[in-house]
Amino acid sequence: MALKESRILYFFYVYFAYTYIDTDEKKREPLLVIWNELIKFLNIFENSKNPNTLFWIIEIIHLFSKRYWPEVSLFLNFFKLIINDIILGSVK
Repeated sequence: MALKESRILYFFYVYFAYTYIDTDEKKREPLLVIWNELIKFLNIFENSKNPNTLFWIIEIIHLFSKRYWPEVSLFLNFFKLIINDIILGSVK
């Protein structure tokens, strides 16, 4: 199971690392949709205890925070809390 999780997350990471999404227009609504779907996807792996899964979750969050992060302070506070919950939930 752990190997399958790692492969799924690796594919997800590589896909979004090389897929072009226009982020010049950092509008709030499209980015909210992207982040909501990311959180739903990562919550699937919330109960995994595999270190590789945790590594890929952190890498995916890092990738998305660099590429798809809006310049809205309310967004930052709300999603920082959710991201912390995902990471801390995976570490337990």
